Amino acid sequence: MDGSPAIVWGTHPETSKFFVGTKSVFNKKDIKVNYTHDDIDRNHKGIVGVILHACLSNLPKTNNIYQGDFIGFGGDNVYQPNTVTYVFRNEIEQTIVVAPHTQYPVDIVDDEITGNVLRCLSAVPLNTKLVSSLETKFIQPLAKCKLTKEIKNKIQFAKTIASTINFIDNQKGSKCTQEGTQL
Repeated sequence: MDGSPAIVWGTHPETSKFFVGTKSVFNKKDIKVNYTHDDIDRNHKGIVGVILHACLSNLPKTNNIYQGDFIGFGGDNVYQPNTVTYVFRNEIEQTIVVAPHTQYPVDIVDDEITGNVLRCLSAVPLNTKLVSSLETKFIQPLAKCKLTKEIKNKIQFAKTIASTINFIDNQKGSKCTQEGTQL
């Protein structure tokens, strides 16, 4: 997925309220969970605020917590929110287009400094297809890449170069990380 910004939405396990946000919902200090349009106005400016307002109004309410990339607003059939271009056969009629890719099992952690923090236990790739609604178009794109001779040559070159590198093993890597050693 290559949309922008990343959108996180679902029902907060502590408040049982539906929310939207960016990845900042998982921050330890400057947590930005938006339950209302007033929250969005307080926490976000510019285009991110506009996008979150549309998401709060249009994403279907769910008991789960999902993350996806915002692709765009409906009314077109070609979108390029970042570097990848998405082309649809027909004009998108829904208000927003989102590419969901992750589901979060979550827990609430009581942090001494910041209070309760929404913590992601482990990101799980989305293995079910979310159903689009009248307001939200969910896409799970199929990427196509033609393996030209030029691309095949670059892949082979990368493999050749990688085979000349002496990588450290997991034990040495773990020791370097624990000691803060710079490699």
